Amino acid sequence: MGYKYSKGSQVIGDLKAADDTQRDTLIDFGEDQIDFQTSGSTRMQINNTGVDVQGDLSVAGDIVGPETNHLYIKSEQNIYAVLDTDSNNGSYFVVRGNGASSVWLVGEDGRVNHGSSDTPRNSYTLRHDASDGNNGMIIMNNSTSVTTDTLLGAIGFDSNDGLEPSSVLEASAYIAGYAAENHGTSDKGGYLTFGTSKINDDDDTVSTEHMRIESEGVIQASGMPGYILAYRSWSNTADENVVITSGTVQYIEGGTNGKANITFVAPPTGNVELELHVYIEQASPGANLLMALSTDGSSWATQAASYHRVFDGDETDDGVITVKWVLTGLTAGSSYTYYFGALTTSSNGITLRWGDGGLSSTQYSPLIMKATTLPSSIS
Repeated sequence: MGYKYSKGSQVIGDLKAADDTQRDTLIDFGEDQIDFQTSGSTRMQINNTGVDVQGDLSVAGDIVGPETNHLYIKSEQNIYAVLDTDSNNGSYFVVRGNGASSVWLVGEDGRVNHGSSDTPRNSYTLRHDASDGNNGMIIMNNSTSVTTDTLLGAIGFDSNDGLEPSSVLEASAYIAGYAAENHGTSDKGGYLTFGTSKINDDDDTVSTEHMRIESEGVIQASGMPGYILAYRSWSNTADENVVITSGTVQYIEGGTNGKANITFVAPPTGNVELELHVYIEQASPGANLLMALSTDGSSWATQAASYHRVFDGDETDDGVITVKWVLTGLTAGSSYTYYFGALTTSSNGITLRWGDGGLSSTQYSPLIMKATTLPSSIS
């Protein structure tokens, strides 16, 4: 085979192949490019923008890099694998494993199939056999020193309308996994959080967590009606009590526990039910009891619309009562503290009692305070 090499239109000389056949290949050293062209249809051009191949280019044998059995491709810019674009998905970029079976391929439409030679039918398909080592995808935090609440990884869902989030936690919706303890060979506790952007949230801002699955399986979802936002139970080994007097509302307060109160973070619905459960005792027949709420823990100031008559005893009707209040229009995500107070308008006397609910006949049930999420719509 004979070869000619030239510069521009000037033929400089011949390169002779071993068999010296008459089929020539022209090597053209132009000003900006080098052309390799056989007398057939195959042509390869190397210029200052890259390498262009017209026709089919095949290589007999192996292509290896600076080390045996390795191929290295290095570029300071992009490396492209261009497939045909006739949309029949009949051209692939393929990675093969042992036995020449395809393990990863990209169709000409950009869809990816991972785990077999099947034609990709969605943006990304991961195929497995459900065995250990081949049953899914793991997102790993590559640190070797993971502490409690460290982000292990996340999946975000967003759109190309507006800025693309730089953090998964800024996505319009996300699922994130965290370490529930310092990790090690015997400690792998974790928890999941679910979050979304709220209506009118800007791009590039951290989304709001709405639900959490703790390491022990407890689900926290403050936006779900019925979710308990806060719960307190005063169970003293000895009887604790407060004598309710007439005149003004007073704090329900014991010598051991202090003022009865509950603190919670308002749910997305903005509506909360507060509940107080306590034992009531009349000193004599005809007593009554009123209860109210206050946000002031130092000097009682009755919360509007929280003052209710909750008990009237025509006899000495002792027993446990449960009183509830409905709060609406709270600011979601804000913390609130409410104090419980009581008043009697009679002179017959009322005593509120609580204890540990023991077997002794002198023990009383606990004083219980609870805050629960209510639905957005209350009729």
